[in-house]
Amino acid sequence: MRARILLPFSLLLLSLNACSLLPQEKLIELEGTTWRYTAEAYNRDYLLSFLAQGRLLSKHPNERSPDNDFWEQRGNKLQFTYNDGYSVSTGYLVRPDYIKGNSRNKKGEEWVWELHLVPDQLAYPVESN
Repeated sequence: MRARILLPFSLLLLSLNACSLLPQEKLIELEGTTWRYTAEAYNRDYLLSFLAQGRLLSKHPNERSPDNDFWEQRGNKLQFTYNDGYSVSTGYLVRPDYIKGNSRNKKGEEWVWELHLVPDQLAYPVESN
């Protein structure tokens, strides 16, 4: 019984160690940047912009409620949510131009994604209503 518990935990630690994170001194601020989001499992490829005050602007083709998408950065860790938390994504800065993470939605579906910094592109302007 104990081996069954330790094996998944050991694999988790191994995967975390294998993915070296960006050193603290090389962290970048995500606010004002735009990234290309890709998720092979869902054949997704679109742009995300990290705006001021934790607002997230998604160019997902099915985006219908952009006012409830948010993000937060704490050191190497990034978390963002869509549709009032229907989908929660957590990732880590691996390089200044690359973030890797996973997502889970309220239906229990999970997937892996990557973000690649779009060079020389500022965040999309916030549209005033």
